[in-house]
Amino acid sequence: MLPEGDYETVDILISDAFPTPLMRTPGDPGTSQPEEQADWNKIDIVIVAEQHLGDQPTVRRLSYTQEEYNQLPTYDDTNVRKIQITKMLPGKVYLYALTYTAEASGAEEIDKQLTAIQALKDWTKAKQQIEALTIPNSYAEQTKNGDKWESNKNHLRQMLSVATGAITPYEIKPGDGLLPGERFAKLTLKRLATKLDIQWDAVDAAGIHEVRVKQVNIKPKATPAPTDAGSGRLFPTLVSENVQPLIGSKKFINTSPVSQRNGRVYHYVFPDGVTTPVIQFELTGKMKDGSTKDYLYTITLTPQGEEKPLIPSAWYKVNVNIKGLSGNANITVSDKNATTATE
Repeated sequence: MLPEGDYETVDILISDAFPTPLMRTPGDPGTSQPEEQADWNKIDIVIVAEQHLGDQPTVRRLSYTQEEYNQLPTYDDTNVRKIQITKMLPGKVYLYALTYTAEASGAEEIDKQLTAIQALKDWTKAKQQIEALTIPNSYAEQTKNGDKWESNKNHLRQMLSVATGAITPYEIKPGDGLLPGERFAKLTLKRLATKLDIQWDAVDAAGIHEVRVKQVNIKPKATPAPTDAGSGRLFPTLVSENVQPLIGSKKFINTSPVSQRNGRVYHYVFPDGVTTPVIQFELTGKMKDGSTKDYLYTITLTPQGEEKPLIPSAWYKVNVNIKGLSGNANITVSDKNATTATE
């Protein structure tokens, strides 16, 4: 056992993603998107230490209900919460945090994975497994009520309330003269889900009487594309480029003449760190000679001139004017904050 003076104390300052909304809501007539509301009830902070004594865990997991989190002391009269971690050895530590809803159908697997990581003695394996944690895009579609799973009317709000953050690494320097309460590691959480907001206007063109959008597909470029919603990663910015793509597909079928001509759809997805999806419009045109023609129009999002994965907590706004039945598009978008693309 080391003398008490050889240990260090670290104050973790946690700044969560709420209540400030990080995605803008342009507004869809008759529709209220729950982007400004928070609906989570559990926060986990995970600490992985490179240096530790034999009687100390490599991985520390601190779990709080939202009520317990709100009771934590604040820092400097802000909404930043403070947790003091004692008996830390000098060296590098890796800090992770996430908010989620404990009753959501995807939360059980997250808890199971974190419990398994807690038992690891090898810090490199613990770090790798935490940074590879996945979360299904159907994460909150069902909720647990007692022993039964039920459809969750708040699934979208709870999906948008998943927030994560990490410091990799934070270094505790020995002999820096800092006393307990003077060493701070600020851990900022940001919403994880990204918004794809697609709006179209199909107008008549030369030789075509009318163009209609029968269906809009959002899917990865992989062939064959998965048909389910797929998954994302809790820490997508920390994964390597060669990991497996996880994002699935989503179809929007337009049944009314109005939506086939002018329409708008929202799709929320957890980024996986490697996938940039494509947007496909399944079009049909009535030609002026009386014949019909089908066409698949594909838009590839190309952030800053090269393919990059979806950015967490971004808003991709895509406006499309469809004037014919030919060609495809590559849209260059900015990778700063909310992301806008127009074609």
